[in-house]
Amino acid sequence: MKDYIRENKKAWEEAFEHSSIEYKNRTLDLLKHDPRSLFTKSMIRLLDNPYYKGKVLGQFCSNNGRETLGSLVFGFQETIGFDLAKNMVEYANDLASKLDLNARFVETNILNIDSSYQDMFDVGMLTVGAIPWFQDLDELFKSIHKTLKIGADIIIEDIHPVANMLAAKGEPNYDAKYPQLIVNDYFKKTPWVEVEGMGYMTGNTYQSKTFTSYAHPMMDIINGLVMNGFEILYIEENNVDQSNMFDEVNESIIPLTFIIHAKKVR
Repeated sequence: MKDYIRENKKAWEEAFEHSSIEYKNRTLDLLKHDPRSLFTKSMIRLLDNPYYKGKVLGQFCSNNGRETLGSLVFGFQETIGFDLAKNMVEYANDLASKLDLNARFVETNILNIDSSYQDMFDVGMLTVGAIPWFQDLDELFKSIHKTLKIGADIIIEDIHPVANMLAAKGEPNYDAKYPQLIVNDYFKKTPWVEVEGMGYMTGNTYQSKTFTSYAHPMMDIINGLVMNGFEILYIEENNVDQSNMFDEVNESIIPLTFIIHAKKVR
């Protein structure tokens, strides 16, 4: 396991240990009463596909399992989530059992998924915040490719690369008067290194273990898919902030989220 992935594993497990009861209860409540609300309108439109009824979906970087479990509302026969953090995988499996949902979760490095999952999935899914945790997208898409059947779809929703050019609140180069100011290199090669925890889980910041993530220009995302046997079917860019990091420029003139729908063709 690469050093940055090993350290991210420790940091994510620590973050989930700090996660609030409110965060966990909110997840449980939405899964019980409104699982579709866990997805954006664009993702709902793609996932609510008659062809997917009775199929098997795999989510890569499944976090606490909310989306893997929630996606069953679209008629999938089974869903499987893969994540690095042992305690999040245990929590997600417990949720699946409590809610009697046909989903299971596997603790693994996404770059090294066991060969027993080869050619298993009809649909692969990556949701907001997954891609930045990988330094090399070629490695990521190569690993995911192995788990998908020929003709399988992959659906990706994540923070738009242009948003990485902005500063988020709390960052040294953030200017409250000009939140739309471009301050970071679009082609940034050095990683983001953070030790303030995961506030969306805890509701506050804390001195955490080290999180390391990477910015990727759109060409690397598209080329990474194409070079690993995927055909791009659809791309959407929109100005809705799914990261909760750029609320002051939400729904402005800046692209903040993208969606890619692709198919494994070879």
